[in-house]
Amino acid sequence: TYSIPSEQFPALVSHVWKDMAVLMQKGLSALPASSRAFGASFAAIGVALPLVEHALPHAYAGYLPSGIAFGIGMYVTADWSIPRLAGALLEYLWRRYDPRSHELHMLMLASGFVLGEGVMSIVALFFTALGVPKLIAS
Repeated sequence: TYSIPSEQFPALVSHVWKDMAVLMQKGLSALPASSRAFGASFAAIGVALPLVEHALPHAYAGYLPSGIAFGIGMYVTADWSIPRLAGALLEYLWRRYDPRSHELHMLMLASGFVLGEGVMSIVALFFTALGVPKLIAS
């Protein structure tokens, strides 16, 4: 039998689903006492962000953080979010300093990265199945 998530099968957000199932089964008593205040605080922020965004002039509203981005960030691990942050910053700088090149090549480059990540995950899975040791310990 296999344990998921595990070193061999790192199901990235499976722990979130498991914890949610425990919460649904046992109710709020399954949570630490401090998490209720934490949850209520972020629920208030989640309600306030779109209200503030609606009240601000359009030119300033774009500077507010996205509540959905915060929500996703709570579920996605750092090994997923940090490369995406780095990519977003590079994309922003490229678009700002060379908009013509950005317009011509960005979609092709991004598609190549997505394809490359998918192909390399299959290659890594193949090597794992063959028992090839990892070059970089996780």
